[in-house]
Amino acid sequence: MSWLKLVSPIFLVVIWVLVQWPDGNLRLVFCDVGQGDAQLVIKGSYQVLVDTGPSDDKIGMCLSNNLPFWDRRIELVVITHPQKDHMGGLDEILGRYKVDRIVANGVKGESVEEWEEVVRLIEARGVEVHVPEAGDRFGFEGVEMEVLWPEDERGDEMVWRGGVEDKVVLGQASDVNEISIVMRLRFDRFTAMLTGDIGEKEELALVGKGVIGQVEVLKVAHHGSKYSSSEVFVSMVKPKLAVIQVGEKNTHGHPSSVITERFDTVGSRVIRTDRDGETVVVSDGKSWWIERGGQVFGFW
Repeated sequence: MSWLKLVSPIFLVVIWVLVQWPDGNLRLVFCDVGQGDAQLVIKGSYQVLVDTGPSDDKIGMCLSNNLPFWDRRIELVVITHPQKDHMGGLDEILGRYKVDRIVANGVKGESVEEWEEVVRLIEARGVEVHVPEAGDRFGFEGVEMEVLWPEDERGDEMVWRGGVEDKVVLGQASDVNEISIVMRLRFDRFTAMLTGDIGEKEELALVGKGVIGQVEVLKVAHHGSKYSSSEVFVSMVKPKLAVIQVGEKNTHGHPSSVITERFDTVGSRVIRTDRDGETVVVSDGKSWWIERGGQVFGFW
């Protein structure tokens, strides 16, 4: 019977690997990182992390929950703008994973010391950095992510032009939220929009450019702040699902009841990470559904 004792653990390991093996679906994970943002895009063996939340432990748990145990590589990390609630977990990411490329908007954060520490971390790992502008596209495994904002009108606010190796810090934006990287994700018929912390002014600029339309899933800007998600913008994107990443009992009053009611008005289902926890949107390119806590909620 000794061979049974050997076979059983091997069998369990094989089952575990098969369960974690990537399928052909797109997975868009809204991590529960408290008062902050982090979205993980997974397709096959390719991963894109958009923001890292405010701290190491919560983003680490989200990645452990959603990536195969053997996968220690993240192909792309996007930092939408340099505030701690969006980049605080970057040192955890760079310490635990091989990161191929970072996309960042190239301005200093509100805390120069924090931003300089980020630059040191990136330099130490030798990670390639790209400063995006509207119209840039990143494609992988049948998925396209297009940068909608900001436009390349930042001039002396730029930190990186040719990469971190330039070691140039030229200026500081008056409000880093205004130059948050906004991205639209497409996988066949499925679309989602990730908005960072843009405000009403930036939303109206996007509407004026004619680059936005209805999407299936929207990451609600600025944690549901009343200064974002304008009526015009919400009526244009009219998401079937609006996800608000927000911390429980936060001191900012997020999300604003005005904003949640605005999404209710256009027929959006609203999910909040402070109440609903980590949420995964899964799509095969034709239909999509929500997975949370091992359960499936609805098909669209």
